[in-house]
Amino acid sequence: MAKLTKAITGVPDGEIYPQEIPAGAECPPALHDYAASIGAFEEVTDGDVMVSVEFDPHSNAAYQEALAELQRMAGDLDARSEALDAREADLVARAQDLDLRHADLETCDADLAVRVAAFEASQAAIRRMRAKLWKTQISTRRMPRRQSGCQD
Repeated sequence: MAKLTKAITGVPDGEIYPQEIPAGAECPPALHDYAASIGAFEEVTDGDVMVSVEFDPHSNAAYQEALAELQRMAGDLDARSEALDAREADLVARAQDLDLRHADLETCDADLAVRVAAFEASQAAIRRMRAKLWKTQISTRRMPRRQSGCQD
């Protein structure tokens, strides 16, 4: 008796409806020829000697068409994968460029903060100098003038 290596659907003897016979189950005698034609079983004799049904995929046109389609799809996937890899590399390069620009902006921001602080310090120094000058001018005006010469 032969054991199925893949599931088949068929009508065993004495049945009126098709049944699915799972892989690993015994193949019914009525479906033996069908199972052999699709390569669905390995025959085992009473001495547990395995005899397998050979399937030559190169002689099967449907297999060749499916293989060609799978190879075409694999080629398409490879091309798309390469395109995605190129896009990813481009995005990584752009991200690095943006990181550099961000660092430049932070440097400029820090430089601007230093310049603003220096400008504000200069303005404070100018205000102090003006106040000192103002005080000097006021004190100069209040000083009595010396009188010249003789007294009467």
